[in-house]
Amino acid sequence: MTLTSLCFGISFLVGYWYNPGIWCTIQGALLHFLALLQVYWFAVIVVNLYINVVFFKRTTKWLEIVFVCLSPIVPLITCIIPIPFNAYGPAGVWCWISIDPALGLEHTGNILRWSLYYGILTSVLVLIILAYILLIIIMLYKTEKLSCGGVRTRSWSMGEVKKIGILKDIFEHSSTSFLAFPIVCVIVYIFPITNRFLNLIFPYEEFEWLLIIQAFISPLIGFLIVSAYMLDKTFWKNLKYTNMRDQYISWRFKTVVTEYPTNE
Repeated sequence: MTLTSLCFGISFLVGYWYNPGIWCTIQGALLHFLALLQVYWFAVIVVNLYINVVFFKRTTKWLEIVFVCLSPIVPLITCIIPIPFNAYGPAGVWCWISIDPALGLEHTGNILRWSLYYGILTSVLVLIILAYILLIIIMLYKTEKLSCGGVRTRSWSMGEVKKIGILKDIFEHSSTSFLAFPIVCVIVYIFPITNRFLNLIFPYEEFEWLLIIQAFISPLIGFLIVSAYMLDKTFWKNLKYTNMRDQYISWRFKTVVTEYPTNE
């Protein structure tokens, strides 16, 4: 997700093209692909948390590989579909799916935008927010059961009690960072979605203030993700000099076990 955000920010630094062409198409397709891929990475985080919290299972390496391989498929397909329609062109501040009537893309562009981007984006964001609310309710319920001593029942094994204890510790130390990720999603994507819904309701009005906010916040997605990570207490703990020194020593100097002969 961090690498995707880095590439997303770099794509914003590419110059603006006033006429459709190969470079405008590349920028539009790249922005489309990376924007959707970021949302899918947020969804992968939610799926991992759901597996850990609800089923008390850690995500295995093979499942992580499956997530990594499957996540780019939908964004890749959706960014390729507009190319045969020559739909990529100047659109606001950057090149994207154009709705310029002069290019004959007023209706085609709107259909492609809603079917390939805004519809998917809105659906995934709603599911992410609902999933986070459900996860918070489940975590609060299970940690409350543990703190009240009500876990020693027939339906709770000692292994589950131990797992809930770990879950409680994670929730207490990382709850701020845990809650920050859906907020980052909403902050980044709420303005373009709101702008498009208002354009549907008021087709002959321009909402430039929403476009300005979007142009300012969208390139900051990587910074917002890092800020969410920094809210975790363990992040600042690991930045201490002693911890960084110990981690470097453990990485640089591996422990070697040797045998010494003894005189019998």
